[in-house]
Amino acid sequence: AGDGRFDAHLRAATGDDFIVEIKLGRLQDFEPFPEDAAGKNERIKKGLENLAAKALAQIEEKKYAKKFQGAGSRIWKTALAIIGRTNILICFEEARNWILVESDDGQYEVKKT
Repeated sequence: AGDGRFDAHLRAATGDDFIVEIKLGRLQDFEPFPEDAAGKNERIKKGLENLAAKALAQIEEKKYAKKFQGAGSRIWKTALAIIGRTNILICFEEARNWILVESDDGQYEVKKT
């Protein structure tokens, strides 16, 4: 289902599905760092946010959630952004439901609800 493969899928005891996309960054990509710790932390924070946004966009663009539609559970797009060994950001966003809609000519197409 969808175009390509997501990195992981988890099903919670509640029945909710979590589609996980992982994006990795290297500390070297953010050098040279500002002299102060606050500046360094801010640069890494923005990098994590950018990686997480890319992961969530990929889940949406490639329609990874389509495989789990109709199961009656909520579906969560989950981004896991990692830079270095200790800088991690996890973001969750509920996926929109996709439904099959029959057109007048008998064809089906996928639409967001």
